[in-house]
Amino acid sequence: MKDLFIKEAPPEEDINAIVDQDDERVEDFISQELVGKMLESTAFRMIIMGIIVVDSVLIALQTNEEMSIKYGYIFSFFDQTVLTIFVVELLLKWYHGFKIFWRVGWNVLDFFIILSLILGPTLTFLGSSRVLRILRVLRAFRSLRSVSALAGLSLVIQTIMQSIPDMANIGMLLFIILTVFAVAGVTLFGKEIPEHFGDLQTALFSLFICVTQDGWVGIFEEFKKKGGAYHIGGAVYFFLSIMVGAFVFANLLVAVVVTNLELAMKELRQENQAYEDTLAVNVPTNEEHPYAGVAVFP
Repeated sequence: MKDLFIKEAPPEEDINAIVDQDDERVEDFISQELVGKMLESTAFRMIIMGIIVVDSVLIALQTNEEMSIKYGYIFSFFDQTVLTIFVVELLLKWYHGFKIFWRVGWNVLDFFIILSLILGPTLTFLGSSRVLRILRVLRAFRSLRSVSALAGLSLVIQTIMQSIPDMANIGMLLFIILTVFAVAGVTLFGKEIPEHFGDLQTALFSLFICVTQDGWVGIFEEFKKKGGAYHIGGAVYFFLSIMVGAFVFANLLVAVVVTNLELAMKELRQENQAYEDTLAVNVPTNEEHPYAGVAVFP
């Protein structure tokens, strides 16, 4: 009977293993929860965006040589401060997830911009005026960080990049059609109006002016001076070239960009919804969460 009331002693646990597990959990909690939420928070992004805007204004002010010399020490102080903030942000992103960092193209762009800003001053030993100009251009690259700081702006840039293959196809087709028009223009108007249709290159340039709808009236005045068949033929020629080049193909380019933008926004909404669903499924309960009820900040 005594054996029934004797409780077995719990197995001994290694205190060092427990401490190591707790340290790993604390580190994961800090890197994934605290740092991750801070980097993704709207307030943090707005702060970084505000710094980029102020820095862009300072870069623009430094183009004034007199102001750059007079307040050079102030500009230098702000340059170093902004660069330090960008480096700290980069280190925080690496701490949050080093491998994940390199999967995002905008992060890679930010890394090379910051790297160029850090390595730029090392070129000053060359003592060349061209090197100093390059350094000023590198400082201006900090404004590009606004692309990754704003989700909407990065989405637009991504859409344009995705639209480049389709726009290249449309541009190639437009060039072929303009070449046909240029050959016709040289054949019909080359002898009478050589300054605009004397050869193929000149005719293509004149058609490019028609496509942009800037300056084609001045070219058409030459046809009006010739009068007769050249006036009527020139009117028909310019009407067709402007309709095909300026309206049809311009609208095709806009349609490609708009379509890709709609697809990108749809994919972004689906990714956000999937991310929210994942968070809803994986939210730990009070018993499951290792730090439930623990105040992280005093």
